[in-house]
Amino acid sequence: MSRIQFFNLPKEPVHSPVFILHGQVTSPQRNGVLSVVPKNRKVFPVQHFEVNESYFKAILHLEEGENELIIDYNEGKMYGELPSLSGKIYCTSTIKLGYAINEEAPPIHLCVLVAKDSPLVFDTTAVKNRDEGNGLDLAIQKLRMGGRLMQAFTQEAMMRNGFGPRCFRFVEEETTSTISRIEQQYGVRRKDIKVHVLRSEKSLQELRDPNLAQQNKNASDAGGLFGIAISELCRHGINKGQAAVMFLDTHYDRDRDLILTHAALGGGNHDIKLAIFGSHGLYSWPTCFETVVPSFQDTRRPAHREVANDCGQCSSYWECLTVTLGAFMHEIGHLLGCPHQENGVMLRDYITMNRSFITRETACIRTNQTHDRIVLARDEPSWHRLDILRFLYHRSFSIQTDDYYNTTDSDSNTDVTGVGADKLLIANRSGIYLIEFHVGEWSKLHYENLPRKYGGTGAPQKLVLEGNQIRKQLSLSGGHPKITVKILSVNGKERSLDDFEKSLKELNSTTKVNNITVHRSTKLGTNRNNEPEQSIAQSVIASIRVYHGAGLDGLEVNGGKALLGRKTASYSDFVIAAGDSICQVNIRNGVWIDSIQFITRSGYQSPIYGNATGGSLNQISIVAPYNLKGFFGNCSQWMDSLGVFYG
Repeated sequence: MSRIQFFNLPKEPVHSPVFILHGQVTSPQRNGVLSVVPKNRKVFPVQHFEVNESYFKAILHLEEGENELIIDYNEGKMYGELPSLSGKIYCTSTIKLGYAINEEAPPIHLCVLVAKDSPLVFDTTAVKNRDEGNGLDLAIQKLRMGGRLMQAFTQEAMMRNGFGPRCFRFVEEETTSTISRIEQQYGVRRKDIKVHVLRSEKSLQELRDPNLAQQNKNASDAGGLFGIAISELCRHGINKGQAAVMFLDTHYDRDRDLILTHAALGGGNHDIKLAIFGSHGLYSWPTCFETVVPSFQDTRRPAHREVANDCGQCSSYWECLTVTLGAFMHEIGHLLGCPHQENGVMLRDYITMNRSFITRETACIRTNQTHDRIVLARDEPSWHRLDILRFLYHRSFSIQTDDYYNTTDSDSNTDVTGVGADKLLIANRSGIYLIEFHVGEWSKLHYENLPRKYGGTGAPQKLVLEGNQIRKQLSLSGGHPKITVKILSVNGKERSLDDFEKSLKELNSTTKVNNITVHRSTKLGTNRNNEPEQSIAQSVIASIRVYHGAGLDGLEVNGGKALLGRKTASYSDFVIAAGDSICQVNIRNGVWIDSIQFITRSGYQSPIYGNATGGSLNQISIVAPYNLKGFFGNCSQWMDSLGVFYG
């Protein structure tokens, strides 16, 4: 008896309208056609997919809410976009799949940037130009479809890592549908990705300057397109948030063998996180659902006198699609906070991302593969585990049931304190979800702290790193090669210790102040006026007078026995109760010290002295058996920098 088995059907709602359904048919007939029929046929056209050696990958389009889909396994064969069906159905199954949107998750603006005098066309081959054209409207269709494929790919990776169907989202709008050829013919309107058209102030000649071409080894401004994209985003009202920008006017200069108006870059500044890419491979991208699988199996060879062969890996249409779609997704990974990794999308594993959407891979020029082969989940590329963890805690991937974001601690920085020989205390009030230990270029060890709903204990606000334990886990013996530590917190902040061994030594070293042996914390703020460092220390601190106004002016301990900074007419007194002691000092600072607050071991919190909203929050922890011994810093008109002594 024939039946259909589904490998990855989630119980919870998915968060992208495109979902890749994996499965297998149990039937003597191992090859055929799988049809996806919405029970409400007005919802979306019927789609058809190959079944190869009993396996299938069906790319589903979902409506918001619950979707009931009839899955038929038919006798027949796919010929490009079109099925040839005999009318015989081997077996059928009905599935239900929910789709929900979290409107609070920060979206990505998908954009196409055009020169002020652009002809509004992209590079294509004569064959493709005859079949579909190469105008701006077509570019927008392809970008929409490409965006949905990136979402589906990422959502599947999140599921396989045990974090449910979640992914980033794009800004959307109500528009005439282009996601299906049939819907487009009938003028159906639906919510789809909004593609912003950014008309540049730059001319075509300016954008095609070879000095802006990233692949030009002699370029004088190889990163210049990134700045141009940010400027144009701001000029068009997108001055905060996240954006992925494709340059429509990318052009292959055959004489120079150079792709003009192209750079593959991702990153950004405090206000805008950005990914940019060129349109040189857009000709190979699918325009709609019906063309996705045929595009990933298109073995035709483009004429490279007409279009670029990016990195020598675009020798066939489908290979060009995987390289350029995957590389654009790689840059979106950068805008979402991912560095390069040892493997996965953030290396170059995306050159096989075709396998995520098909079960039959066609001939590949890059690998000299001359025959079709079956590709299953184990053959697919993915995001690296360290990327997945970043996504899990990224607001753009948030879903409504997440409970591990605390907006009150969104500006808390990560602080590192020595707490004894070979130990460091790491603290961030928003929680620490990931610590990476890099030896050489890549992370060779990491500690991950998962949310409770995924079997973890949550992201702790404080944890201790032990040098000996880390060396053992890294299998390091003798010589102690340089270990770089990256500490990632729930609020999106990242702190690096460039040399772990050096940090262990420096943060656990002692010095004598007023004949008292003490440890020094990290000094916060800056010495912007090159003032000499001041310090005060007492064996026991029973009271602190804080001089403050709109910032911190000075600190005086034990009734005037020692002063750091300067006295003013505005002050507050903090008295430590008998038997109690300070275990944490909260400091807000930017280039100077805005405020200070004390927390005692009994749980008492002082008021915030100074500007309670200035700068960003840092915390210096003082763990038992250590006690606060004093302060050090630089002072001009007010306190420019500050640290604590403990011992």
